[in-house]
Amino acid sequence: MTLLFKHLPTAAFAAFLAWIVFLADTSRPSVFFSLVKWIPLGDKLGHLILFGTLAWLFNRSLRYRLLVGRPLVLPLGSVLALVIAAGEELTQLAFPNRNFDLADLAADFVGIAIFSWIQWMRRNRRIPEKIWE
Repeated sequence: MTLLFKHLPTAAFAAFLAWIVFLADTSRPSVFFSLVKWIPLGDKLGHLILFGTLAWLFNRSLRYRLLVGRPLVLPLGSVLALVIAAGEELTQLAFPNRNFDLADLAADFVGIAIFSWIQWMRRNRRIPEKIWE
């Protein structure tokens, strides 16, 4: 039972993200798409936050395991989020109503990098757990 609750936020967020992608791929309306249009750079900010959060949750669920390869050492969850982000963006080439956008992919990668860096800094005690104290 503990295992379920440990991974539930990650699974729920991944399902939410898959649902958003499904809505976009099938040209269905969503309150999220309407909201993004009203925020300057809302689409890019959305990509940054969504995929950064996905990387954060993957890393937590995978207990911060590392993928070690010379010369890089990367968090496994972040690598998985990068693969999913790239795959999601590339699949847009198969949908006539979607547009492959390198800027969206860059926003995904920047979000993953920022969220992973903050997570790494917190885990190594370079950023306090409670910022407000």
